[in-house]
Parts: sequence; C-alpha cells; structure tokens
Amino acid sequence: MRKETRNKIFAVFILLAFIGSTIAYAISFIFPKEKSLQLIYDKPLSESEEATYLRSNFVILRFYYSENCCLEDFKKIENVFENVGRKMIIEKIEINKYLNETKMITDRNDFNESLGLPYILLRGKTEKFIQGKINENELFELICSLYFEDIDECSFY
Repeated sequence: MRKETRNKIFAVFILLAFIGSTIAYAISFIFPKEKSLQLIYDKPLSESEEATYLRSNFVILRFYYSENCCLEDFKKIENVFENVGRKMIIEKIEINKYLNETKMITDRNDFNESLGLPYILLRGKTEKFIQGKINENELFELICSLYFEDIDECSFY
C-alpha cells in the first residue's frame, strides 16, 4: 500500500472518530446518566437508608400525620424544604398505617398527647421532636441547626 493511500485512510479514520465522539457527546445529554435522587418518601426509611443521607449532610424529617389531618402543616414543611435547597429528606408517615413507627413516637418521654398532630421527628447531628402546630420560621431555624456542615441556604441564620 502506498504511503499516500495509507495517509488518506488514517485521515478518514480520525474524521470518523471525531464524528463518533460528537454524536456520543450529544446522546449523553439526551439520556440522563443516573436517576434523580428521591427526597420525599411516603414511608419510613430504614436506619441504614437514613444513615446514608445523614453522611451526605441531609437532615431527616419524619412527618407523622393522620389521613384527615395536617395538610396545612405539610405545606409549611414543603416551603422549608425549598428554602433549604431541597437538602433534607422527608418521610411522610401515616400513623394508622405504620403502627410500630407511631408507637416509637408515642412512647417517647417528651411526647404530650394533648398537643395532637402532627408529630415531627428531626434527625441530623442531633435529634429534635416537635408536636402540634408548626411555625415555619422556627422549623427552618431548627433544621438549619441540625446540619453536620453548614449549608449556604442557612448562612444568614
């Protein structure tokens, strides 16, 4: 094979490689590489699942409610969720559906039945328990205090 023919074949090969890499790069934007992270659950997570999120500097919020209760309170939690940049995990736990998890809350020393629903258990660098009506600003400040490492969204707190 002549040197000139070999150079042409090599040039075509390089050209095809560039075209192929361009197509592959374009396809990588069309198909996401990994599924998005789920942040709101309709069930309690296991200790190990929670630990994974805690190691990644998330705060865990367990929201205990009944079927006909607490929609307004959950909207406040959603607002706080957005205000902290979605850097928290929410577990929505219906008390009549998850009896074991509910019993763990009602057996706590700081549980006061007269305060009623919702019950909120926060986990981060420490654990906090809230009952009854929620103040959105207080909840935000409390959540900000639970991050292992400060987050930008809480910097003015």
